[in-house]
Amino acid sequence: MRLGIALALTALGCGSHAFSDVSSCSITLSGAATGASWCTSSGLYNAVSGVSSVAVTTTLSGLSISVNFPGSMHVGTFKNTDPGANTAITFAAPATANAWTATTAGGSAQGSYTLTLTSTGTGMVSGIGNDSFPDVHGTLNATLDAVAGTGSTGAVTLAATF
Repeated sequence: MRLGIALALTALGCGSHAFSDVSSCSITLSGAATGASWCTSSGLYNAVSGVSSVAVTTTLSGLSISVNFPGSMHVGTFKNTDPGANTAITFAAPATANAWTATTAGGSAQGSYTLTLTSTGTGMVSGIGNDSFPDVHGTLNATLDAVAGTGSTGAVTLAATF
């Protein structure tokens, strides 16, 4: 049972990296909305779908980051213009209806991003067909465009180092 819980927490990015390296992970928002926070990062490769994903978790309320790319987890640069990119980076300002996004999901591309992975760490089997990477490092730079109908205007610039 303990092993199962430890594997589940590691797959969610809650392993030792999530707490020991928190000082080396930071996010800043600027432009139409501002904020700064520490963060944690983790990666997952799903062999069944052939897709890798990098998630960055933060204490900034309303910020959600999931960058997905085809193929196994590897060092490199990934952009919203890459074939097979399927990403959602969204900031929904707390206590308002305002929202900004960089997304390639659903065929309605909006905003832009560049993810650069400098290290993936060692993958660990975390389920049938899944390898978790609790120690990914790199940078994420994104321009989040205003979501129509939310009352938001302008753009939000996101810069993350992890």
